[in-house]
Amino acid sequence: MTSQEVEIDFVKVQLRRSGSFMVTIPKQAAEALSITNGERLKVSIDQQKRRIIYQKI
Repeated sequence: MTSQEVEIDFVKVQLRRSGSFMVTIPKQAAEALSITNGERLKVSIDQQKRRIIYQKI
């Protein structure tokens, strides 16, 4: 079984007061993956392809 990447939307990166950054996950993506409020996600980066990857754990 192979995974398929699907483009959902474009998002804006926002600077928080603490100096970290925040990205809002589009509702369609959250619903497709059953992501709920307060859920923790694993964050990885692919520097070669310039991607940030969020994964349910």
